Amino acid sequence: MNLQQKVDAYLDSQRFLLSAGNLSLLDLQELCPICRGNKGSNFDFCYQCTGHIQNAGVNNWLLADRTAFICYGEAKGKDQLGSDMHNYKKNEIQQHLQSEAKSRIVSLLYHTFSHYWDEANTPEITVLTAMPSLRDVNRNQLMQSVKNVASRLPNNLVVQQLLHPRELRGNKERERVLDPQLFCVDSDQVSGHVVIVEDSWVTGANAQSAAIALHQAGADYVTILSVARLLYENVMDSFKLQENHRFIAGGRPDQSPFWSFPPNTAQLPPTPFRNH
Repeated sequence: MNLQQKVDAYLDSQRFLLSAGNLSLLDLQELCPICRGNKGSNFDFCYQCTGHIQNAGVNNWLLADRTAFICYGEAKGKDQLGSDMHNYKKNEIQQHLQSEAKSRIVSLLYHTFSHYWDEANTPEITVLTAMPSLRDVNRNQLMQSVKNVASRLPNNLVVQQLLHPRELRGNKERERVLDPQLFCVDSDQVSGHVVIVEDSWVTGANAQSAAIALHQAGADYVTILSVARLLYENVMDSFKLQENHRFIAGGRPDQSPFWSFPPNTAQLPPTPFRNH
């Protein structure tokens, strides 16, 4: 079974799965233009992204220039996508679950880069990197998947682990706040357009902190590409009316993760966001 067939089989297995870039969702006033989560129709951005914008403005930080999300999933792992975001990091027990989850993540990333990256309308990629785990070095499984994908693509993307946690927190809970000091950056490798591949986005604090750190290290343009936009069950319920608009593999331009991004920068504060 080739990667495209794996993508098809994976998507067919979903109980409930949506592309965050689905055109049927783009005009919904309830969705945040940055993270594609629920914000309510009376607000410009969701609560978390509003906080990021304010903190970035106060500190003169640059957030990600573009954010994109391949699929929606349930944060509690009740669907296949949400479960995969947890299972692919396991390395001591249930290795078959880890292997299957990794394979599906690779297939989704491969599908996105091979079918849709040209639609992103961004500068040529200088380097592809991955979000490291802030909890445990043994959970740094994502870079392996990114390298797997890049090796199968024809454009010879440079892959480098640019981001490293300054401190591992183990199982200790940490308040999710914007803080670029979470990461050390291999600054001699940073320039041009850096793409951060993230496994999942809940509040976006870690990914946006990494984007700020990369900008500070010399990146001119930063894209966050998240495999999963994880939503809690009460929010997922609001998408049930869209259940027929699933992410369909193979040449559906209205399903591209990049169609809805970047947000309308004319409505955003000029400090934390670049004007493109």
